[in-house]
Amino acid sequence: MKKINILLFAIMAVTFFSCKKDYVEPEFKTEFFGIYGSMYKHGDGPANINPTYLETYKNAGIMDISQGFLSHEWSFWKDANNGEGEPDWVLVNDEVKFLKEGSNLGYQTIKDFTPYYDLNIKPVNSEDQINFIFEKGGKYKLTINNTYRNQIDYIMEEPDTILGYNVNRYYKAQPTDNNEFLVDHSLEFEIYDTLNVKAQVFEDAECTIEKPLNPEGITQIAVSQGSTLYFKDATGTSKYDSGTSRDWNWTCIEGDNLEGVIPSTSTDLVSAFIFSAKGKYQVSLHVKRENLAIQNFPNSERTKTLPLTVIVE
Repeated sequence: MKKINILLFAIMAVTFFSCKKDYVEPEFKTEFFGIYGSMYKHGDGPANINPTYLETYKNAGIMDISQGFLSHEWSFWKDANNGEGEPDWVLVNDEVKFLKEGSNLGYQTIKDFTPYYDLNIKPVNSEDQINFIFEKGGKYKLTINNTYRNQIDYIMEEPDTILGYNVNRYYKAQPTDNNEFLVDHSLEFEIYDTLNVKAQVFEDAECTIEKPLNPEGITQIAVSQGSTLYFKDATGTSKYDSGTSRDWNWTCIEGDNLEGVIPSTSTDLVSAFIFSAKGKYQVSLHVKRENLAIQNFPNSERTKTLPLTVIVE
């Protein structure tokens, strides 16, 4: 009886192993679309915004958490019109850089990001997760294209500018010519350069006769008492690298006439100053960029004493 049991077990074992199938990687039966980014709401933080407002050289990251897709692609685009009028989207060149996985950047301590760049990642790529910075200001968009075998609907929690908080918006993948379904979704970015305070000096109100400033060292401009010079805030050429307001402030560095420049302060883009008393004068330019109506806007301000001395004789 014992021998019969052993023989029966052996037969069953042979039968089991002979019928065992080769391992096949399971495929996802669920198809859905989802992304998660560092610019999204965390806990009780502020509502999501689109576009996202950042300064240059501020790290951002995003990952595709979708499942069941056939293909996946990120692509970065820049508005050739620089935020003026209708966008003209062109593929970025070198304005966006991707960071190596595991880069520890700290907080505003990195002056040279070059060692952290992963130059193998291109503006169009199929990475699961990307970390990136913008090196130049402007208007950008990040597009994600996922294809699926079946039609899917998806929800994005997005801001409502009228209501002032996030709402769920519903989207549907669109059919393609090869019997697939495409999710084509974009996120916009408004990127602002660090303010680089600059000024120009002119002899005329039309700003056609410029008094060039020495890029190295201090420029000295001699004028007669009662003369007028015109100072122009030349900080940037677009909304992404210029300020929204400014303050000119004059000081007397030689002489005792503190009111020798009229007016001694101004907020105009082009300001006319009359030099009414003898002495030597310097001016500082304080430029501010702010938009209190937009949450998370990269408000910034910089002050620079111009490398210029006006000598009134």
